Amino acid sequence: MCRNKNNLDIDAARAKINKSLNTNFYYFGREWVYKNVKPRIIAEKYISQGENEDCLTDYKIYCFGGKARFLYVSKGLENHATACMSFYDLDFNRMPFYRSDYKQIETEIEKPKNFDAMISIAEKLSEGIPFLRVDLYNIGGEILFSELTFIPNSGYMPFEPKEWDLKLGELLELPTNMTVGI
Repeated sequence: MCRNKNNLDIDAARAKINKSLNTNFYYFGREWVYKNVKPRIIAEKYISQGENEDCLTDYKIYCFGGKARFLYVSKGLENHATACMSFYDLDFNRMPFYRSDYKQIETEIEKPKNFDAMISIAEKLSEGIPFLRVDLYNIGGEILFSELTFIPNSGYMPFEPKEWDLKLGELLELPTNMTVGI
């Protein structure tokens, strides 16, 4: 990530890019959707929320069969040690589970004014897909795309309390005619 082009260490950036281009992320968690993807580097415009550049808020919307069911809001994912996140229902009530590998958000999070539009985008992008996490930003009321995630944490996301693994898994309905191109 480059916040200031004048301070960019080109050799370090080149080494990091080359390492990424030579990594097949399929081998980390056996996420079959990445197995035959040719590595590419995509340069995007740097975004920030202004007042605290290191604390970008990310909205990760969990969609099952094209229907948004819940989300988590994360802050500062750039630094795992200080990042925090919490799960919410679509009315922005905190859910009764959390990830044990991150701190929870301690302050109240307000639902964005254009949250319905965010849900609409997530549901449109996940239409016809058994499960998809749609990640969006909402910067000053502008909705920005982050990424689509088919298998968060390779399916090993640590939920607490543990019974929520099964409860959330029960939201997934796999089609009987689904084939995987492994």
